[in-house]
Amino acid sequence: DALPQTRLDTLRTVAALAGLRAEQPVWVRARVQSVRFKGNSCFLVLRQGIDTVQATLFKGGDVSKDMLRFCGALTKESLVDVHGLTIRANVA
Repeated sequence: DALPQTRLDTLRTVAALAGLRAEQPVWVRARVQSVRFKGNSCFLVLRQGIDTVQATLFKGGDVSKDMLRFCGALTKESLVDVHGLTIRANVA
């Protein structure tokens, strides 16, 4: 199992993600604002009200090409539950 099963019982808001430390497991329910599927990766922008967060999926491990295709076919305003890890972006 790639994700630790601890602390996934708490549904987080997108706004609360900014205060979390890196490599922490999270569970978020949000609407899909935009999707970009290309090659072995898929990028989703998820929205709750005016708050947004980017979710990324890359082929490998527990993520198959079929899962990437499924995510790439999500329509705008789809309601999704996402379980993942927080990763800090290196922004200059």
